[in-house]
Amino acid sequence: MKKILISLLPVVFIAGGCGKKEEPVTEDSTTESSIVMKKIDDFSTSEKVEHSDTSSSEVESTSEKKEKEEQVDVQELLEDFGKAYASYSTINSRNEKLKDLMTKECAEKNGINSKTDIKSASSGSITNIYKPLNGKSNDYAIQLECKQNGSEVRVLLLVKVDGNKISSMTYNTIKQEY
Repeated sequence: MKKILISLLPVVFIAGGCGKKEEPVTEDSTTESSIVMKKIDDFSTSEKVEHSDTSSSEVESTSEKKEKEEQVDVQELLEDFGKAYASYSTINSRNEKLKDLMTKECAEKNGINSKTDIKSASSGSITNIYKPLNGKSNDYAIQLECKQNGSEVRVLLLVKVDGNKISSMTYNTIKQEY
């Protein structure tokens, strides 16, 4: 019996050593950052809350009320900003409307404070407003359809909201290839 055990021990050690070797895991040092956007139908959800006399059914806490008010303010800010960009009689009149909606730094960076003699007019409307799917970012996209100086133009404004002002803005024209 001892001879059988002694002869099996090397087989057990060899079989145990032949198992899968664990390789060190390396992490990829590059990271991708992307923001996924969704269409905003209505920030101010029209949820109906039933009121009852029991103390356990609080309607809304103060922080929830404040958050909904901020969301409504952001939606109003985005709509006002989009309308100012979509419809204007002169560039100077558009810029005057935009000044109140943008931070000082953003207005300076985008030349909103400058007076111009360019004769340009636009009539249009907001098609869609998008917000990030995670709901945490302050980045938004405003899609416009405009008629500028007789030409149909589609515009995508990428904006960042800080507080109650637009702090960053990028103007993009959308070109349809097919």
